[in-house]
Amino acid sequence: MISYDINKLERARRLKGWSKAHLARALGLTPPAISFIWKGQSKNSETMKQLADILGLKVEDILIDE
Repeated sequence: MISYDINKLERARRLKGWSKAHLARALGLTPPAISFIWKGQSKNSETMKQLADILGLKVEDILIDE
């Protein structure tokens, strides 16, 4: 099972000074969708790749090895 480090995503989001609503708009998602991701309830690999990219990270940076 693939898991992602939401803490790294959160740090990157805050460093950019973006709200979750701003991030949602940038990704073409709704704020509830971002909340769903932040709770670890979404594992869609394409969405996670887009999220990492927009925050200046690589998918490898946010993967958790289990």
